[in-house]
Amino acid sequence: MLLVVGGWTAMSGALLAYITTIASYGSLFGNLATIVVLAGWVYAGAVVFLAGVQIDALLRPPRERRDVPPVSSPGGDHRGG
Repeated sequence: MLLVVGGWTAMSGALLAYITTIASYGSLFGNLATIVVLAGWVYAGAVVFLAGVQIDALLRPPRERRDVPPVSSPGGDHRGG
C-alpha cells in the first residue's frame, strides 16, 4: 500500500507541475478547464492505484491455503471409464 501512496503523491506532483508550467487549459477550454484537469487527475490516479495494487499483490507472499475438500458435482464423478 505504501507503493500506491508514493505513486499517487508523485503523480499528483507531476501533474501539478505540468499544469502550472506547460499546459494552457484555460485558453483552450475556458471555464471547463477545471473539469478537464480534474478528470485527468482522477484518471491518472486510478491508473496509479491499480498498478500499485497489482505490484503489491505480486510482491506479497501467498497466503497459506486452507485445506478445503473439492466440490463434487451433483451427478457424481463424470470423468469417464
